[in-house]
Amino acid sequence: MTASTSTPTPNASATDADAVTAIVLCGGRGQRLGGVDKPLLLVAGKPILMHAIERLTPQVQRVLISHAPGNDAYRDLGFDCVADHAAHDGPIAGLAACLPHVKTPRLLTWPGDAPTPPANVIARLAPACTAAGAVSVTAGDRRQNATLLMTQARAAELVAAFTGGERAPRHWLDRESIPSITFPESAFFDVDTPDDLARLESRLRRAPEKG
Repeated sequence: MTASTSTPTPNASATDADAVTAIVLCGGRGQRLGGVDKPLLLVAGKPILMHAIERLTPQVQRVLISHAPGNDAYRDLGFDCVADHAAHDGPIAGLAACLPHVKTPRLLTWPGDAPTPPANVIARLAPACTAAGAVSVTAGDRRQNATLLMTQARAAELVAAFTGGERAPRHWLDRESIPSITFPESAFFDVDTPDDLARLESRLRRAPEKG
């Protein structure tokens, strides 16, 4: 289920009560780009998800990559990988597969096709997570339902809803009145079309961003 290698994060302590595991979700279909594996598309010389991982690693203790079953392409990237239990079952499928491998008190789910997480994303989400056990992100005027900082207990609740047949995380977020923190829309640029890909290439080559 997991790759034999992982890349530790020297900035995070295993004894830190706020230590976080980042789960990078890469199990989608990529339908709007013709069914390609979007997180592995090369942009500015590296796969899209590696741009995200480079920005997340200083903020977390460990990175897990969630991917569709039978797709071993992620295992060469040097991070622990976990296959979803079923193919293309939505973003919470990745959380469900990875949760048993999470050893930190909190976890962050992050889409593998969103390459520019802010350098302070966890610091900004942490207070609301402490208060409510979970917090989502709003970029501009749109809530990013697959981007969540949660305690293990809250994550288990979301997985239980998924196991019970609920595939859209927004239903659980609404029902549980999970708070959301607003970030600039540009910080959560994701790739859904060829035009998005071209804009991202230009943006990262012109002025690589770290947050």
